[in-house]
Amino acid sequence: MKPIVIDTSVWIDWARGKNEESLKSLHRRMIYMPSVVIMELLAGARDKYSKKTIKSTIDPFIKHNRIVNPGLKDFAKAGEILSQLEWPASKKSNDVLIAVLTRKIGAQIITSNSRDFEPVCKLLNINILNTS
Repeated sequence: MKPIVIDTSVWIDWARGKNEESLKSLHRRMIYMPSVVIMELLAGARDKYSKKTIKSTIDPFIKHNRIVNPGLKDFAKAGEILSQLEWPASKKSNDVLIAVLTRKIGAQIITSNSRDFEPVCKLLNINILNTS
């Protein structure tokens, strides 16, 4: 079974009490977290409780060496995909980079925002698992 990358949208939904059943089905899967997702989660943290929740969520990924960090080739690939899709970098860069990192480790992506990921995942031949 392929590993899973959980998109930021799913983590946010989970924190809000949504999609708990979808995430329970992943309990036996190897889950990885791109560092881009950590950035997005922390960017949305507005209070101490939110920051503490995010920290407790990412700590196991750090402990078990399941953080996926982009390198130069990953940024270059993301740039090529943005160009190919004629998407502005400012709006779609993070999603494209998450998809590139998902492909890098041979994983599937789970998202509640498949519309944004479908064109990229089609190019990269990545299977999308949708929570909605």
